Amino acid sequence: MDIARLAIRLGDDRLALAYALAERAAWVQARLDQAARLGVDQHEETLTQSVLLDLRRRVPELGVKVFTRQEENRTFGADWLWWWRGRDRWFGHLVQAKRLVPFSRDRAGYSIGYRPAGVDPDGNQRSMQIETLLGASEELQVPAIYALYNPSTLGQRLANDCPYVDGGGPEEGVTILSAEVAQYLLRVNMDLRSGVPRLPTALRQEDVAPDARPWSCLASCARDTCSTWPPLKQDFWRDLAFPRQPESDDVAFGAAVAVLLARRSARARQFLSGQADPDAVPATVARGVREAPHPAVAVALEHGGQLPDDYDPLSDFPESVQGLVIIEQRPGSDA
Repeated sequence: MDIARLAIRLGDDRLALAYALAERAAWVQARLDQAARLGVDQHEETLTQSVLLDLRRRVPELGVKVFTRQEENRTFGADWLWWWRGRDRWFGHLVQAKRLVPFSRDRAGYSIGYRPAGVDPDGNQRSMQIETLLGASEELQVPAIYALYNPSTLGQRLANDCPYVDGGGPEEGVTILSAEVAQYLLRVNMDLRSGVPRLPTALRQEDVAPDARPWSCLASCARDTCSTWPPLKQDFWRDLAFPRQPESDDVAFGAAVAVLLARRSARARQFLSGQADPDAVPATVARGVREAPHPAVAVALEHGGQLPDDYDPLSDFPESVQGLVIIEQRPGSDA
């Protein structure tokens, strides 16, 4: 049964998105497995472009729009800016993709701390990609997450009761991790070879697994069916700057909750909750909720995806932002 298409017919936008995201995760896992068997490398940029194209094709009713820079810059990483349009608010966040790569015969991880070679225009050592990602997050005033691409050789399964991921498996092909959590893990991890405490360039898969969740959570987290995330206070939506309690199928609210909970995973609460109220919504997440998105998003929507040849909707964004994704709620759809 095509559940994503059934959900569209029933008018449940978030359920349709959750299953569409889970389907794309299964595709990524199969693609990575096939690439490994054939000895063909699959880079993050290639996988991301295919995933977004297929996501737009699977749920065309939700107005998924994808824009890329006219000139791609691979030097500084490839961050994607996502904007979700709900009923009353927009929610924006950055995403950077990282695939699971082998370090040795029995170890694999993600190159979260990768530092491009060479120097910047001022002659200084280039920043690590995670620093560039968090810098763009600060400049754009939106939170940042990682999309982790995983083959079926994933060593440690995720601990989750996601209703769209039944017992682990292909849907774990793409998982999400808070960039702030990733930065902390980089700071405390030991060097993988010598055990000397320093800032490593990669995070082992087993170090990330406790804080990573299926990316279908971006469309399903506001439902009361998940028991693995920490509880939220009853009126937490007020701290997210929503004018009223959102409907259960609001796509902007669902994405905001997923990013919030990724930032407040069990370990994150231990090192990122120095504030007086540990249950407060972090400013890094709340600032992504807006009455209106970035002006470039409005221009892109105004042109309906058919932009003038001389207009680049990403020209006003930090250099690391290589793509823009817009997902719009259908007017009047009900769960």
